[in-house]
Amino acid sequence: MVLTDSLQLMATPCRDVTSWNLTDQCEFVRMAPSCQPNMGYVNYLQLMYCMLGPENVTYTVGLSVVWLLMLFVALGITSGDFLTPALFVISKTLHMSQNVAGVTLLAFGNGSPDIFSSLAGIRQGSYELVIGGLIGGGIFVTTVVAGSIFLTQPFKMAGRPFLRDCLFYTTAASWTFYFFYTGYITMTSAIGFICLYSAYIVLVVVSGFIRQRFLNNATKENNTKPTDSKEEKLEKGT
Repeated sequence: MVLTDSLQLMATPCRDVTSWNLTDQCEFVRMAPSCQPNMGYVNYLQLMYCMLGPENVTYTVGLSVVWLLMLFVALGITSGDFLTPALFVISKTLHMSQNVAGVTLLAFGNGSPDIFSSLAGIRQGSYELVIGGLIGGGIFVTTVVAGSIFLTQPFKMAGRPFLRDCLFYTTAASWTFYFFYTGYITMTSAIGFICLYSAYIVLVVVSGFIRQRFLNNATKENNTKPTDSKEEKLEKGT
C-alpha cells in the first residue's frame, strides 16, 4: 500500500492506522483526511504517532493523563467562577427554583458539547462508540461526580424529586437498550426520546409550581393565625 495514493487515503478510516508499519504511521496520520481533527486545538494523533512516536505509548499515556487532570482542574475553576454564578443569576431573574434550573439550563449547558461530538461520530459511522460514550458519561456523572459531591459536603436530598429523576433516567436507558437489542430504530422512536425529555421538563416545572404554591399558602396561613395578647399569655402561665 502506497501512501501517495490519495484516493485510497480518502477511503481509509483513521482507525486503520495500526495496520501500517511504525515508520509509515506518522505520515498516514498527517495525510489521511479522516485523521484530521474536526474541532479542538490539540492534534492528539500527531502527538502520539509523530512527536512522541508510536513506540513510546507509555509516555504518551502518562502525558495524556496529566493533561486530562489539568483540564479537569481548569474546568472546575471555570465552572465555579463563571458558570455557577451566571446560572444562579439567570435562575433568580427568571424566578426558577434550583431544581428546575438544574434540569434545564445546567443540563443543556452540560449536554451541548455531547450533541456536536455525537453528530461528528455518527457521520463517521461510529454508532456504538457514540451511544457508549453517552451512556458511559451518564454513569460517570451519576457515580463519580455524585460521589465526589457527597464526599465534599453532606446534605439532605428531597425524596420525591430524586425518585422522579431516577424513574425517567431508568426509562430512557431501558428504552435505549431495547433499540440496541432489536437493532432497529425509527424516526418516531427518535422523536419519542425528545418527547420523553419534554414530558420530564413539564413534570419538573409543574411539580415545582405546585410545591411553591403550597409553601406560599402555608406561609399565609401561619401569618394570619391570631396571636395571644400579653394578658392571655400571663393568664395561661398562671
